[in-house]
Amino acid sequence: MMSDNPYIITHNHPNGSSFSDADLATSVEAHIHEMRCFGKKYEYSISGFDNPNLKIDAKEIKDTWNGLQKKIMVRDISKILSLTPSQSEAYFYQWTDEVMRELTKKYRGLKYKRILRSGFRYSKSGRC
Repeated sequence: MMSDNPYIITHNHPNGSSFSDADLATSVEAHIHEMRCFGKKYEYSISGFDNPNLKIDAKEIKDTWNGLQKKIMVRDISKILSLTPSQSEAYFYQWTDEVMRELTKKYRGLKYKRILRSGFRYSKSGRC
């Protein structure tokens, strides 16, 4: 059974990333039903923190997020070092999304989505 008071938090991420470890810890501590953030190109959503069957605390989710981030960065370090600034930005979207997808595999009660923002057009130069 979900909470009687399902809270939804919406905020922006000007850097374009998906959720941070702090976002997730806040969601766990406050039993948020859904958190959304809007980046430059994508809208992100994660829900399920109000599920009483989800047995997790803020420290655990932060540690998990940071461990996944480190694993992906170590795996891709040679690729990261060779990227141009515009490629780096695209990779940033990719790896934060990958961290979240891996995290929600571990915590099955959570549901994560990344959606291309409506009206977003990507040019070959990388500028909108």
